[in-house]
Amino acid sequence: MDCCARLTGRARGNKKPTTVGQPWVLGANVRLVATQPNGGGVGYNDDPQQDWAPVRFHLQADSYGTSRGRSSPQFAAPRGRGGARCTGAVEKAATNRAGSGTITAMHLLTPPLAALMLALLGNLPTISAQDAAPADRNLVNTRARPGGMQADSPVTFPEHGALPARFPPDVQEQQWPVEKDYYLFSSPCRSLAQIEAIQAAMPAGRFTPPPNDWQHLARTRRLLTEGGSLHLMAIGDSIVNDTMRSGWVALWRAAYPKADIRATVYVRGGGGCQHYREAKRIEEVVVPRRPDLVFLGGISQRSVEDIAAVIAQLRAALPEVEILLGTGAFGTADPRDAAALAAASHSGTGAYGRSLRQLAAEQHCAYLDFTSPWAEYLNASGLHPHHFYRDVVHANEFGEQVLAKILMAFWSSAP
Repeated sequence: MDCCARLTGRARGNKKPTTVGQPWVLGANVRLVATQPNGGGVGYNDDPQQDWAPVRFHLQADSYGTSRGRSSPQFAAPRGRGGARCTGAVEKAATNRAGSGTITAMHLLTPPLAALMLALLGNLPTISAQDAAPADRNLVNTRARPGGMQADSPVTFPEHGALPARFPPDVQEQQWPVEKDYYLFSSPCRSLAQIEAIQAAMPAGRFTPPPNDWQHLARTRRLLTEGGSLHLMAIGDSIVNDTMRSGWVALWRAAYPKADIRATVYVRGGGGCQHYREAKRIEEVVVPRRPDLVFLGGISQRSVEDIAAVIAQLRAALPEVEILLGTGAFGTADPRDAAALAAASHSGTGAYGRSLRQLAAEQHCAYLDFTSPWAEYLNASGLHPHHFYRDVVHANEFGEQVLAKILMAFWSSAP
């Protein structure tokens, strides 16, 4: 049973928690030491009487600013030696520009061994922790506060990692080196034969085909129907990775044999446009590959303003590029609960979907709501949603194929 604890202590060190070698100390002999410039490192408990293991952590400063004082960034710690996990929030951070001050934090301790990470503020307005497989940013239903989907789940997920794949990808993708925590590779990673086998084995369902916004995909439509080279680049988080791992591009090629379609995937765990707009990532990674069509999606977008900034960067360098904006689909929000689903920060059925649709109209981008057909398919299957998941956040092969079906319905809609 989880128990809550509040910890208050002094933080000292450099003003940026990502500075290599600078310790951040927070009461109870707990300290964090960054070992990598990007915020990776190790958290320690120095009390020999407490059997806590060192825990790996990663701090990602999303943006830099001049404000300091109170803040409430969420954090999630990877599991420690005993498979324990802690989540919580920094309640108050009163640090100065030198990085010293008082920190008060709330965290959850999960027996038998507690893994602890505290996200500390210097002069940063927001700091968020990134897992390799990031938690859904939906505040309605999370690992720390599971909602209806977890409460009646017939599936037992591993505490660490995911359920084993029933259909490991059978096509070797090409990979290119990029900075740490980012991944760049080709798609599809599944053959048509494997996709057919997965779809034959998956639970049946149905959904209303989403409309295709051909008005803002005129060049893509011409290349698909008349022929030519078409390069798709998908950018985002692990959800975008799962979407592309479905192998739907192989189905797309088969549906439009005149086009020479290739696809590239550029992702990071928890990756949103707030990351891709920074550090010349669009300029140095995306633009040189000259995509004809860019897909921006996932569940980790911080704001539509960040998405707009990436759109501006893309169009400044690639005036003819066409852009498809997609909402999130799966995460921890229960598709059987319309209110919880609409409240999710990535949902196409709530405020985010309305804002993203408006942005698409203003920026002349195509728009695709994944949320509605995803929920419709899972509900029509008559099964618990977790039959389509490999862990509490991410889809398994069946869930990935639901996304493939949604995308192919989108691209097959009559103009």
